[in-house]
Amino acid sequence: MKFWIPHPGHTSGLEALLSGIDDLGRVEAVYTGGSPDEVGTGRPNLHYPRLDEVREQVELAHSHDVLYDVVINSTCPLRGEPTRRVAERYSNYLEELEKAGVDGVVVADPFVLKLAAEVFDRITVSCLAFVNTSEKAEFYADVATAITVDTSFNRRFEVLEELSRLQVELKVIVNEGCLLDCPYRPFHFNIFSHLYGPDEVSVYDDYYYRRCIADRLEHPELIIKSPWIRPEDLGHYLEYVDAFKISGRSHQVEWIVEVVNAYLEGRWDGNLLHILDCPRELRDVFYVPNPELDGAIERWKECDFRCHECGFCRELADRVVEVREFKSTVVGEVSV
Repeated sequence: MKFWIPHPGHTSGLEALLSGIDDLGRVEAVYTGGSPDEVGTGRPNLHYPRLDEVREQVELAHSHDVLYDVVINSTCPLRGEPTRRVAERYSNYLEELEKAGVDGVVVADPFVLKLAAEVFDRITVSCLAFVNTSEKAEFYADVATAITVDTSFNRRFEVLEELSRLQVELKVIVNEGCLLDCPYRPFHFNIFSHLYGPDEVSVYDDYYYRRCIADRLEHPELIIKSPWIRPEDLGHYLEYVDAFKISGRSHQVEWIVEVVNAYLEGRWDGNLLHILDCPRELRDVFYVPNPELDGAIERWKECDFRCHECGFCRELADRVVEVREFKSTVVGEVSV
């Protein structure tokens, strides 16, 4: 059982992370975001390491027998620029990462995948490529060494079984708290790709973020439907996947250490939302006692995703999800 864990980007954070993990021997790699000054990434980091910092951090990770990956999974790498100019920028950055000792990269766009394949042998396809069929997986598997499965398919075990037959390593994200089959997801990550890239754009109001929270305030069963995987349930995935990815590189290192240790131990006794990489406001409103979810995975393994006919997640939410407090100021007014 291998783990792939988030690194917030600064060297002191990496030091704290590597020293705070209880069983570091089970951690295959740390990953952090690519520099927005160069190419950008699909999610925010607390800090984006410069190339000199990358070299220092690679040495630090390797001294603990841990690999070091960089995520450059922008969903909009071209941004309206000429392809040749973008290709040159990405290729130069990839080559600099390789010279700095980086072990591998994580990409989403097929264009970037081809550029990365000219430099790196270790390439992971991001969850933002939305790989959820064997046909799509085969397309990426021709070049990539690993694929991170579309998170909305974490509980579709028949799909995981089919993908596991391919000659490529499979990874699943265990603690992402996004909505199941989220309609906002591709558009939201396009915004992130511009915000955390070389465009120097600003967004003064994140509709998708507020909408995401508001939907769950109105329908708490959506929290249960989110395709997270509990620490206690990792064993159900061992026959299908090769590594577990823990999400959360925008969080403080203390939180990351706590979450990683919970998954390494295979147990969490508190609020499930505390270990999920989800809108943090939700933790202030809802308490989901993780032990109360024991056994639910058995039902989800047989799920046909006909939610309108089933009602299991709604009934489970009614029974276990506790509403601590509701404040309209959490998201403000959401309208369109």
